[in-house]
Amino acid sequence: MSEIDFRRPTRAEIGEFLRVSIESYGSDGTDDEVADELLSNEIDRSFGAFVDGRCVGGSGAFGFEVTMPGGQVVPAAGVTMVGVMPTFRRRGILTRLLHQLHQDADDRAEPIALLTASETSIYRRFGYGIASDVAHVQIAADSVRFDPPIDDAGTFELIDPRRDTTVIEAIHDLVRRSRPGWLDLHAGMWAQIRSDPTSARHGRTPLRGVVHRDREGDPDGYATWRIAARRHPDRLAGNALHIEHLTTAELGIEAALWAFLASIDLVTTLHWETAPPDPAIRWRLVEPRQLRTLARADMIWARLLDIAVALAARTYGAAGSVTFDVVDRFHPERGGRFRLSCAERGAPGRCERLDADASDAHSDTAASLTIDTADLASLTMGGVTPSVLADAGRLVGAPAAVDAADALFALPRRPWYPIEF
Repeated sequence: MSEIDFRRPTRAEIGEFLRVSIESYGSDGTDDEVADELLSNEIDRSFGAFVDGRCVGGSGAFGFEVTMPGGQVVPAAGVTMVGVMPTFRRRGILTRLLHQLHQDADDRAEPIALLTASETSIYRRFGYGIASDVAHVQIAADSVRFDPPIDDAGTFELIDPRRDTTVIEAIHDLVRRSRPGWLDLHAGMWAQIRSDPTSARHGRTPLRGVVHRDREGDPDGYATWRIAARRHPDRLAGNALHIEHLTTAELGIEAALWAFLASIDLVTTLHWETAPPDPAIRWRLVEPRQLRTLARADMIWARLLDIAVALAARTYGAAGSVTFDVVDRFHPERGGRFRLSCAERGAPGRCERLDADASDAHSDTAASLTIDTADLASLTMGGVTPSVLADAGRLVGAPAAVDAADALFALPRRPWYPIEF
């Protein structure tokens, strides 16, 4: 077998590089699909595996900012376009590619890597844990009724997201700075949203949109959607509206956007496949059980590349401290013993790596909890609580230590992000 050459693709090779990843996800790798991915690709963050000059595997990353619990924004590597040709699997290519991506993120001082996983069985062994979930919710249009009723002095403006995303970019940027788990999107990703390729429509209409403006005329919320037309023999209306994005910082405006979408002619049901798993809007509905959850799934996965920096980048729910023995099977040198402390509720934490020989059970440096780095990533981003991990056998420690960690990692708002990358 020829030697595998691991390197960045050249500009002349980038189309072939992207096609390998696209086809690994089951798509055709058409010229249109490649052109769409080129809109957001960061070639200086791409790594490929080449055999005799032919690309057989690839991976890449976006340069993101992610909002941590508490509101601090930190740089993050958004891992994407990971794929290996089926004839070259089981040869360590994916392992080598991820090593390169993580090293590149280190060089860029990014303490966290993020991804949306094609298969949940793949990435845990590389240290990634679930950071946030989404839910597929459905409601009949005539059940979108609220108590108390909507008192909205704002206005709605229809927009074409395929022509201009300037307003919704501004709203997204405003909201993401206050929502844990939210990411910034660079210009290439917004260009990809505007491109609205046929492959993204699944037989539905092109993307449509509306912006909500407050009484002063300032934009403060938006929604984008597609319509799936349904034809019935009895000629009754039956269109389904599929929400792509619904973004605002205020529940009242969110309710107004839901009501607007439910009022669109011929729409009888509304679907949102990337809604919050515990939507606050349910508590405002006259008939809350009409908002049905059809499925719930993981969305964002996280990997801590610098444990001390990542843990110190968020706030905590109580004063106190806890010590972790972190097991990192993919990067053993990144694991070890860490002490996390917080001076007061709502304050940032302080995290330090401890001497591995500090094992005296009576010392404040003795490990109180043992955890895999993937699960620590889930904890850090707010995707799970310590007690749930303990019940699942993924966190080991005395009950008192688990209770202390529960108080420390408590969050006023669970993380959620609706956009796949």
